[in-house]
Amino acid sequence: MIVTSRLELPLLASGQAQKHVTHNEALMALDALIFLAVQSVGINTPPTAPAVDERHIVGTAPTGAWVGRAATVAVWQDGGWVFYTPRAGWLAFAPVSQELRVHDGNAWLMLASAAPLTMLGINTTANAINRLAVSSDASLFNHVGAGHQLKLNKAGSAATASLLFQSAYSGRAEIGLAGDDNLRINVSPDGTAWSSAVTVAGDGRIGINRAPTGARLSISGSDTTGTVGDLQIVRENYYALNFCEVYSSAAAVHAALFILRRARGTLASPQGVQVGDQIGGLAFRAFAPGGTFAQPIVIAASVTGTPSANAVPSDLIFSLGAAGATERVRITESGRVGIGTNAPTAPLHVAGAARIGSFTAATLPAAPATGSGGLAYVSDASGGATMAFCDGTNWRKLSDRSVVA
Repeated sequence: MIVTSRLELPLLASGQAQKHVTHNEALMALDALIFLAVQSVGINTPPTAPAVDERHIVGTAPTGAWVGRAATVAVWQDGGWVFYTPRAGWLAFAPVSQELRVHDGNAWLMLASAAPLTMLGINTTANAINRLAVSSDASLFNHVGAGHQLKLNKAGSAATASLLFQSAYSGRAEIGLAGDDNLRINVSPDGTAWSSAVTVAGDGRIGINRAPTGARLSISGSDTTGTVGDLQIVRENYYALNFCEVYSSAAAVHAALFILRRARGTLASPQGVQVGDQIGGLAFRAFAPGGTFAQPIVIAASVTGTPSANAVPSDLIFSLGAAGATERVRITESGRVGIGTNAPTAPLHVAGAARIGSFTAATLPAAPATGSGGLAYVSDASGGATMAFCDGTNWRKLSDRSVVA
C-alpha cells in the first residue's frame, strides 16, 4: 500500500477495487490526528473501557495491548487500538492536564500549558522542582515602562524566598529571606555547612556573623587566638580616617562615644567581671623589618579591685616599648598617677628622677597666670641657679623665699 510521508495516509491506486475502504481509512486517520487532542500523556496501561475515538500518547513502558507501541498515538477505533507513529512537529493538546506537547522527532516535549503553564525548559529540561529551567550564557529581564521588579514570594515567615548561587550544582552562597523575615547572606564552603555572614533586620539593624542586637551594627567572631580581628579598615597610599560624629541641638551629653564593654559568662547570660580582667584597650602596631607587625604601644583598662553591686575599681594603663609594650604610666581608679610604678601612693608618684621646666628670670611665666604651687628651675637667678615656687603673685626662691630677680 502506498502511503503519504507525514501522516501515512493510504493512497488510492489506479484501478483499485473497493476504493471507498482506502478512502475511509484515510479520512479516519485525518480525523484522529488533525487538531490532535488526547486524554492522557505518558500512561502505560490501556484504559479498560475506552470511548470511541479516545486517544492517548503511550508511555515509555507500555503493557497489554500497547506493548511495543511506546510514544505512539493510540486511538480506539472500530473496537480496537490503532497506533500512529508521530513525526517531528506533531502537536497534541491534553485537555485534562491543559498541556500542549510537541514531538521533536524523538520524544513528546512540553511546549506550553493553557491554564497555567506547569513547567517550561528553555534549552534544558524542566522538572517538578525546577519548573522554569534556563540554560544560557545570560538572562535579561527588561523593563516595560520606567522600571522592572523581580519578585520572590514565600508562603510564610518560616519559609524561604532566596537566590541560591551554586558551583557544580552545590550551594555556595544564598541571599534572601531564609527561614524568617530577615534579609540574610548565607555562605557555605561545601554546600552542607552554612553560616549567616550578614543578617539585616526589618528595622535596619545589621549583624555580621551573628543575629542583629540592639546596636545598628553588631559583629561577632569565633577566633580564640587573638590574631584574627572582627573588623579591619584598610587604605593604601593615604590616611585611613574614621569619623564618629554627632549633630544635635539637644543637651551637651549627646556626644560621640566609643564604648568598650566586658563581661564574663555569655551574651545571653552575662556575669560580673573579676580582678585582673581586662575591660578593653587600644593597641598600636607597626610593621617591622623582620616581617611582622610589632606592638610597641598599648592603652588598656583593667579591673584592679573587687567589684561590688554597681562599681568596678579599674586602672587605666599606658604601656610602651620598642620590642614589646611595658607598663610606663598608670592612672588608678582613685585618680593617682604613677610613672614608672603600678602602685602610686600620691596624686603623682614618679619612680625615678623628675625634671621640671628650666627658665631664665626674664622668661618665667607670669605668676598670676601660673597660680600658687607652680615650680620652676631658674638658671640665672641672683646668687646662682635655684628652684623657685609661685605663690600666685611672685616667683620665690625655695632657699630663702626671696623674690626671684
